[in-house]
Amino acid sequence: MSNSGKGSPSEVRVGFITGDIHHLPFAIADNATVGGGQSFYETNGLNVTPKGYANGGAIMDTGFGTNQTDIAYLGAAPAISKHLNLGRNIVNTSIIAQTNEEGSILVADMTVNSASDLVGKKVASPAKSSIQYLMLLKYLEDNGLNISGDPVPYNGTVAYKGAVNYTDAGAGTGKTLMQKPVNSIDHISAFIIWEPYGSDAVAGKVGHVLSTSHDIWPDHPCCVIVVNNQFAAAHPDIVNKFIAAHKQAINWINGAEASSTSADYALLVTTAKSFTEKNDTVVEAALSYVKYDYAMPASFKTMLEEFAQKMIDFGLIPSSKLTYNGNDYMSVQDFIARYVKSDYL
Repeated sequence: MSNSGKGSPSEVRVGFITGDIHHLPFAIADNATVGGGQSFYETNGLNVTPKGYANGGAIMDTGFGTNQTDIAYLGAAPAISKHLNLGRNIVNTSIIAQTNEEGSILVADMTVNSASDLVGKKVASPAKSSIQYLMLLKYLEDNGLNISGDPVPYNGTVAYKGAVNYTDAGAGTGKTLMQKPVNSIDHISAFIIWEPYGSDAVAGKVGHVLSTSHDIWPDHPCCVIVVNNQFAAAHPDIVNKFIAAHKQAINWINGAEASSTSADYALLVTTAKSFTEKNDTVVEAALSYVKYDYAMPASFKTMLEEFAQKMIDFGLIPSSKLTYNGNDYMSVQDFIARYVKSDYL
């Protein structure tokens, strides 16, 4: 994609989730028009080789697990769960920047107007390794629900109302499954997904917004930039350049969004349409749910600690994985303190 053709730019293999507007900073940093003739990657001396993946779990399993990726955009939840569950001997990674906060929505069909309406119905997320699944579990717990057959006992603080049935539904499939006949085994009544797929279903009048990730976990971190630690140790200059381009991209996005009548905003929407293959209506609705930021303040790390602890509480990560296959973390707090590295910001 990016190649300035001048000298020998530093090469970096970059993973991202295809069609995910959370990863718009990648498309912006890679856009020569945004950069005034050269992309932000090129002006920082980088030669980027991109590779799209279906979800963050695949990026960790395949991208990092089989050494196909040096740096990647993915959700904080799969970055945490896969690092712990697979062990540092397989995915030796670190979080080095934030990409966005919030940006997921829970879409329900027209028969569902409250959480209690979901009892006995089928609900989906993209994958159990996704941050959306974690959000779904928290939404259910906060509303007195859980997932049918879950071996972890319900321990919410509100009265128990019942269970929902769960299934995976990859990005882009939730809308289709919701349109299946109600008596079909494939029909789902609700799904939580990263944008723009939720807004696409709403714009198509297939469903409505039951809840947003802001409602479920206000200001929560969502996607992050993860690096292979061996690559970072060997090429710290490349990682520094990559984060410099990432910061430029996010600053440009936030500047463009500040003025919806500007040429930069029009270019932002055009780039987002191309990246997500959605129309203006869907893209602009999706952007309204996402906050782009690269910073990792103390509050960011505290919320990642909450994520990790919740994943342990929900049985997604056995606590024994803190000291598994190369992991040597004394606690969740120790893990996050060492897994999140602000050196490159």
